[in-house]
Amino acid sequence: TPWLDTLCPPGAKVLEIGSSSGFMLKPLQDKGCEVLGVELSHAYRDFARGKGIETVASMDELDSGHLGKYDILLHYYVLEHVTDPLAFLTTLLPFLRAGGKMMFEVPNANDPLISLYKVPEFESFYWWRAHHWYFTPKSLGYLLGKLGRPFEIFPGQRYDISNHMHWLMTGQPGGFRKYSHIFSPETERSYAEDLKRSGHCDYLVGIVS
Repeated sequence: TPWLDTLCPPGAKVLEIGSSSGFMLKPLQDKGCEVLGVELSHAYRDFARGKGIETVASMDELDSGHLGKYDILLHYYVLEHVTDPLAFLTTLLPFLRAGGKMMFEVPNANDPLISLYKVPEFESFYWWRAHHWYFTPKSLGYLLGKLGRPFEIFPGQRYDISNHMHWLMTGQPGGFRKYSHIFSPETERSYAEDLKRSGHCDYLVGIVS
């Protein structure tokens, strides 16, 4: 992502919580970052290790030598799954070096298919029992404000016009880039930017300093 390109120059030390198969860490490692993943899944850990990415099963495996070590701490679509988000974030921050940053993404509860288009089928699709929390910019800001550290929240839009039209017409997921032969890249970019500017977008990026 653009944020990672800026925040993770070659040589940066990166820790990712919920690193899955290592698909985020591998490109960073390839460009010269020192990376470490934390992943509960045995299968994903083995896969990542097979790609040469050091991966451990839990934060409990990180000794005191890891405190204050990392330039960047990542977690993507993890925060909504933890029962106590504030405790989770507070536990992670000591692993950042002075001047380091924590970066993460979460779904935005103001997704346009809910807040703007009000697609009933998407409502049933969207709310997952596995998600303990759903965040808006306001509620995420409230949470991050309790950390007592500077933070920024950025809107993001991943799904395109075609996906939204497909939901509106069929009430089903899918359709990504289905109408890309009709809508120009400029139209797609403008659509995404308008959604982000209005707050009706599908994810949020948080950066804590």
